[in-house]
Amino acid sequence: MFGISGLLFIEGAAGLVPESCSGLSLALARPAQAAVLLLIFMKAPGGLSSLGLSGPAFFKGVRTGIAWSLALGLVTGIFILMSGYSRAGLFARGHTGMLMVFTTCVSGPLAEELFFRGLIYAWMRRFSFVFAVLISALVFALSHGTASPSLFFIPALPLAGGIIFAMAFERSKSLMGPLVIHVLGNFCVFTGGQIL
Repeated sequence: MFGISGLLFIEGAAGLVPESCSGLSLALARPAQAAVLLLIFMKAPGGLSSLGLSGPAFFKGVRTGIAWSLALGLVTGIFILMSGYSRAGLFARGHTGMLMVFTTCVSGPLAEELFFRGLIYAWMRRFSFVFAVLISALVFALSHGTASPSLFFIPALPLAGGIIFAMAFERSKSLMGPLVIHVLGNFCVFTGGQIL
């Protein structure tokens, strides 16, 4: 319970930082949240092995993440070319610097995968696979906010990502599967704004 309270405190504190410093607060909050979550899992029964973060499961997760990232990258690339998509990366929204690259592509995905797949999905999985995928993906999507004023609008890309990440976790039995996909996907979105 202390760990979850710590996560909420960190998120709340980051939200109190003025808009001009929001990138810095996020850059500090995500590694802190990842550290709290790692401590929770290390103290839990099964430790990091329960997330497939040790032994053969670790490497299976990495292989799964790379293979799925290549396939998803190909599909996404074709979609981007066919849709006329342009400059949607974070750079296009004014976020720059190595600190934001680290936050968006490393510490953010780590904290999110530990929370959404490691805690929420794993806990919901006891009820059913489909229920766990849908709930964890829905909470993940809603946490990524929306520009729509509609309360019922669910961001499609984070929802699809949440489903894919949960399925990769289930398939590989390792958090490394969705983590690799998340890191590589965020890197592509982050740098895509500079390339396109």
